[in-house]
Amino acid sequence: MGLFRKKSQPIPYHGDLKTPLLSFGRDVFRLDDAVRGVLVTGGTGSGKTSGSARALAMAYLKAGMGGVVMCAKSDEAENWRAYAKAAGREADIIEINEQAERRFNFLDYAQATLGQTFEGNLLSVIDTITEAATASSGQGDGENRFFRDNAREMVSHVLPLLIAVYGRLTVRDIVAFIDSAPTSQAMVADETWQAESFAARTIAAASLLMDSDPDLEIHGEYWLTRFADWSDKTRSSVVSTFTSTVYPFLTGKLRDLFCTHTNVLPEMSHSGAIILLNLPVKKFGAMGEVSQKIFKFLWQVATEARQPEGTKRRPKPLRPVFIFADECQFFTTERDDEFFSTARSARACGVYLTQLACQKQDAFSE
Repeated sequence: MGLFRKKSQPIPYHGDLKTPLLSFGRDVFRLDDAVRGVLVTGGTGSGKTSGSARALAMAYLKAGMGGVVMCAKSDEAENWRAYAKAAGREADIIEINEQAERRFNFLDYAQATLGQTFEGNLLSVIDTITEAATASSGQGDGENRFFRDNAREMVSHVLPLLIAVYGRLTVRDIVAFIDSAPTSQAMVADETWQAESFAARTIAAASLLMDSDPDLEIHGEYWLTRFADWSDKTRSSVVSTFTSTVYPFLTGKLRDLFCTHTNVLPEMSHSGAIILLNLPVKKFGAMGEVSQKIFKFLWQVATEARQPEGTKRRPKPLRPVFIFADECQFFTTERDDEFFSTARSARACGVYLTQLACQKQDAFSE
């Protein structure tokens, strides 16, 4: 299955910020309003989905927008298929679901698109995983923040070593390295560990590259000293903060969907595709939440990086795109504040819906 659309004609769209999308008597909701973001709140049964969500979805589809749909409930994808059919956009649906026909290797994608600014951006993908896992487990700050921050530092010292030695990243290699890292100075000196451990072999291979990349020595020393000197309790807590989240990506559908090959990209929405992340939280639990947050993060990065086509004197307006999240409390992340603060210039229209009791709702209020 190819990566790109087979439609012979591009999808028309409206890029002028003055474009009307909805009218309410004398009041007109324009594209300029949409790119400032929409938050819909209300109690259960108040009509958020059947009223506001449907009206906005239809308006955005008819305006030629592409976008990403987060799925908390099992009927969300079905709703959007109906919206797309009513708007004549059925052919633009791309669905990531448990059938695994559409796949997205997020580490390959992140390394290819974010690797040049490695320290800040590629590591942010891992941050998204650990943050999502913390949120989905209901953990808060305090001691859990300590373990999460140290898990972030731990991973920051394994990624450069793996990339330098093997040229790419896989979840399996990250976990294998951490699982085989030394847990004492006696193990560091042990010849059997040195010969058989994946971490030891990787550090040894990286040591041969240190002349061209001196930072590799710092990363290697972290594992041979600081990591090895931690108490067993601290080390196990830090390690489990990360590995317990990514282990599900080593087997089954999550491995097939996110750790094999790629035939769907976040950028496809920039050409009008409607990407349904049909891994509903109500069915797939924490891993449905985590996997959707990973895709969302990378979509946000890709959307912020867009540049207008055409000439400098006569640029073509960007196609507006949307990110739609009913029951948004499952999908909000720390990065949303930053993204939505500049969404207007990126022509990104956020629509978040939630119960009145959603604790994060004020992050998206104007």
